[in-house]
Amino acid sequence: MRLKLTLNRPTPAPPEDLLLDLDAGTTVGDLAHALIERDPQRGGAPIERSRLTLRVDGPDGRILGPDDQVGEATLRSGEAVSVVADPEGMVEGTDARATPATLVVHQGPGAGARVALRRGANEVGRDPDCEVVLEDPMVSKRHVRINVTDAVEVIDLGSANGIYVDGILVQRVFVRSGDRFVLGDTVLSVEHHRASGAVQTGNSIAFNRSPYLDPVYPGATLTAPDPPVPPRPQRFPFLVMVAPLLLGVIMYAFTRQIISVVFIALSPLLMIGTYFQQKSSDKRSWAEAKVQYREALDHLAATIDRLQAEEVIGRRHENPAAIETQAVALRRGSLLWARRPDRHGVLTLRAGVASLPTRIEVEMPQTNNTVPEMWDALHEVGDQRRLVHGVPLAAPLAEVGVVGVAGPGDFGAGSMRALVTQVVALHSPAEVCLVALLTNEHSLEWDWLKWLPHTDPVYSPLDVAGLGVGGNGAT
Repeated sequence: MRLKLTLNRPTPAPPEDLLLDLDAGTTVGDLAHALIERDPQRGGAPIERSRLTLRVDGPDGRILGPDDQVGEATLRSGEAVSVVADPEGMVEGTDARATPATLVVHQGPGAGARVALRRGANEVGRDPDCEVVLEDPMVSKRHVRINVTDAVEVIDLGSANGIYVDGILVQRVFVRSGDRFVLGDTVLSVEHHRASGAVQTGNSIAFNRSPYLDPVYPGATLTAPDPPVPPRPQRFPFLVMVAPLLLGVIMYAFTRQIISVVFIALSPLLMIGTYFQQKSSDKRSWAEAKVQYREALDHLAATIDRLQAEEVIGRRHENPAAIETQAVALRRGSLLWARRPDRHGVLTLRAGVASLPTRIEVEMPQTNNTVPEMWDALHEVGDQRRLVHGVPLAAPLAEVGVVGVAGPGDFGAGSMRALVTQVVALHSPAEVCLVALLTNEHSLEWDWLKWLPHTDPVYSPLDVAGLGVGGNGAT
């Protein structure tokens, strides 16, 4: 088996990165002795104690049993270790392995206190009979029970104020080392000195990558309002008015009755009134139609703005930022290695953010029977929202083949690190391998690549080392 570890030495000796090739049945104690004996920095200094083991340097500072086999111990590639003396489980007067966990009070009464937890059940509350007694008046007499096994579980015992994790009230919760929870006014965490066997076993961490997670924002299609049609202009009814007058003259010639002429003369007056009334009504209707159309355009613009705000969120989920993918890798979130070769987003990297064409489509009216002012107002709404701002600029490696980064040293290196982070966080090492050719000048800056499983030859189809430094290393 192969392990990549960092050996921390006593100061002032610097730490050393190691690639270990050893049998899985080797004991932790034998490995600790081998590291001491073969360390050139030690210079042949005598071993102070004959029984040695390894301490994993980290938040929990767990100490491995010297008789445990390396293949079964919770020792994993990428961790930093120190060789420590361990006579009968004692390290410098403290029984580090006999205490499987420690309860730490961060805030509230008794802040700074550290209380050892035994393996099994540990009751916490104000009752003096509890294994852990808190002075917080907001804590119930028997508030919670902390079960310490291969995992740490906190269970509410029917307390008045419950357990809060990230502001959420829970009845029971599994906590990892460093995870904080609140009882009353007291903020606590548990340092677990043994890794959780339910999640971490031996030299590997059990991880089932999530089902297909490759969200695509589909966009939306809106229908633009039909612009109003202006009223057709009406001619003054001159001929229609003259005809009744001529008829009135003829009737007077035959009848010699003036009343006939009066009645006939009223018809043109009615026509004139109807003409001006219709003209005024058309003017009012056109003005109202324009106002309603402007309101419809404002509603269309507001709808597009709302949908574009959703589009920004959706398209950012398609291609998360490097800092998000880094967080996914560190906490083994649902997006870790979620991209698959047969799916849409494989090897699509986020090169930055930009203003790009929106996926919100607007279906325009089929006819244009309105005035230019109304038609231009409709196009103005669409033209002003043709681009959506702050969305990821995607670089699909499978299509473009090559992505280059150019710029000043720190900027260029940071941009390249962001791209590499996305590759290794979103793609499994069984499906994407990483090969780096580095100059001697930049080898230390990119030294962290050696810890990635994507550079491990076990996964690579190439019969070459994952990292090449200098001219000889790059050939």
